Amino acid sequence: SFGGNAMEEKYYHNRVTLDELQNDGIYNINNVPAGYIASPYNYRSKKKINSLYAFASLGWDDTYYLDLTDRNDWSSTLSRKNRSYNYPSVSASVLLDRVFNLHKSAAWIDMLKYRLSWANVGIDTNPYSLDRYYSATSYPGGYTISGTIPDANIKPENESSWETGVEAKFFHGRLSLDMTYYDMSIKNQIVNVAADQITGATGYTINAGKISNKGLEITLSAVPVRTKDWEWSMDLNWAKNWNKLVKLQDGWDPTTPLQTDMGTTIGSRVYIYSFVGQEMYWIYGRGYQRAPEGSYYLDENG
Repeated sequence: SFGGNAMEEKYYHNRVTLDELQNDGIYNINNVPAGYIASPYNYRSKKKINSLYAFASLGWDDTYYLDLTDRNDWSSTLSRKNRSYNYPSVSASVLLDRVFNLHKSAAWIDMLKYRLSWANVGIDTNPYSLDRYYSATSYPGGYTISGTIPDANIKPENESSWETGVEAKFFHGRLSLDMTYYDMSIKNQIVNVAADQITGATGYTINAGKISNKGLEITLSAVPVRTKDWEWSMDLNWAKNWNKLVKLQDGWDPTTPLQTDMGTTIGSRVYIYSFVGQEMYWIYGRGYQRAPEGSYYLDENG
């Protein structure tokens, strides 16, 4: 099967903020005391994505299955040379209980399936992210410019993932096991990082090199009691994820942390940092230096 899609997304946001009312209970933008100015905010955006896609699902002997998909998007939020991105996927599975005829040699096995899949996904960015724009302020005739320096040639994010696993059911559905291992790699992640304010900005947009996520998930389900009128079922889940910031853009100083969101600071005392070659999103904070006995350390200046 194949097809196409045309999506248009419109967003409107309008508000007026008053710090204080002249007369309580009268909510009007003109009801402000002398010396106060109403703060208006108006924003609207428009985004278009055109897509073509195709998929095929194949099966043989009720044992072997194969699914193929492919999709290409053209996004208005990216530059002309980067607005097209493709993401295919392949998924295969085989029923091992049928391959090895386990229903005869091991009747207690209801189903045993092995699966393997690969997928690649592209992600665009927000509208109007390729240039800096002025915004009106509450001061008459006043405008401000965005504090983030964009990249006009920003690339779409790319996420590639492998997944493999085993699914099994035993004893007429009384016991089931699902094990999954995944390996995900994210390239060109679009992030805003802090900049030295001497540049005239507080941050800039980059494609962050490569982020790795690997994990294992195990689910065990059991039905200890099953009668004509009711049943008791139990589910146990365990999961572990390992993530790592493999690299950033060329020339990045590995001793400089990646701080993806300035909003994660708490009074400029606690930060969420990610260092190249290490696990991501660790919390860092400032503390007092202590003497071996546990008391606070004081220098000659107190």
